[in-house]
Amino acid sequence: MFGALVLGGIETWLVHMLRHDKEFSVRHELLLMKPDVGSYEPEIRGLGIPIHRIPFATAKFRWFSRFRDLLQQEGPFDVVHCHVATHVGAPMLEVARQAEVPVRIMHCHAAPSKGDDFSVRDAVARRLAIPWLRRSATRRIGISELAIEEISGRSWPHDPGSSVLIYGFDFSAFSGAPERAKAIRKTLSIPRDSLIVGHVGRFASQKNHGFLLKAFAVCARNEPRARLVLVGEGPLQSSMEELARTLGIDERVHFAGTTHDVPAYMAMFDLFVLPSFHEGLGIVCVEAQAAGTPAIVSDTTPAEASVVPCAVEFLPLAEGADAWGKAMAARLRQPKPKQRDWQETVEKSQFGIRRCINDLDAIYRSELNRSKK
Repeated sequence: MFGALVLGGIETWLVHMLRHDKEFSVRHELLLMKPDVGSYEPEIRGLGIPIHRIPFATAKFRWFSRFRDLLQQEGPFDVVHCHVATHVGAPMLEVARQAEVPVRIMHCHAAPSKGDDFSVRDAVARRLAIPWLRRSATRRIGISELAIEEISGRSWPHDPGSSVLIYGFDFSAFSGAPERAKAIRKTLSIPRDSLIVGHVGRFASQKNHGFLLKAFAVCARNEPRARLVLVGEGPLQSSMEELARTLGIDERVHFAGTTHDVPAYMAMFDLFVLPSFHEGLGIVCVEAQAAGTPAIVSDTTPAEASVVPCAVEFLPLAEGADAWGKAMAARLRQPKPKQRDWQETVEKSQFGIRRCINDLDAIYRSELNRSKK
């Protein structure tokens, strides 16, 4: 179960897994909850993976009865694997339990923090969902220790039904990325002697773009060659464009929109910056390292995202935009490493795709075996 197959970190990971569908001991089908056809959807349909769609926003309560009907009419299903928010996933898995689906997995991809702008209602719903999951989910997975703590608590290492599954990716697209980056740089009309600070992320409150722009304004005062490239779209983009104008940096900030070639953008960046209020893992930080690009990230980003030694600097947001901007300027002046060396380190790390496929399939097999006892 998923929202939509749009261009995003979680979606990209799922697509990388689905490209290897035939290597799993189960066959995948997708249930999408948004009416929009995402950028990845044609590819997934082309792989022959069935896609069901039940829009959630317009009929939340009726949605669950329609979901039950799907399970009964299109099944039987052996596994329901839920990738949505906890307070939505808990009742979904309860419906699956009542429909006698033997394996029900809740997969937490985020670790909310005090910097989020959740409503009181959402916060209460999330808290209430945690004990509900203990009954409805047969397995709980987090993409990092912070994420699994969100749904299983700090005692999760002692719970056989809880585990961490680190993402895995195919990094082959990073080979040749520096050459493709040259074309992007030309399209954005960025001068050859510029030093590029980059960010990849949806324009949503979690990503803290306002802080990034304020920090870049400081960076730009300390390093005249600095440019900022923001990759992504989202509801806060127009307000961020206005903030860039207010700060007087709009001529040095490039809003690049979405892309199917994140590796090329990462290769173009001289420095990647991620000042998020929270990250379930920080996939984009790993991608930056695969491109040979150093990173400065908030200390709310899980430590697992640091793969290449000395590649990632963790800074508290409490240090303020001034300290971040000066740190960015200082890092820009350092020479970039050899991209291929960093890519090889990432490929051989725990983020390699083969390890992830094997680990996820082991979870499916163990849960299915347990359900038959």
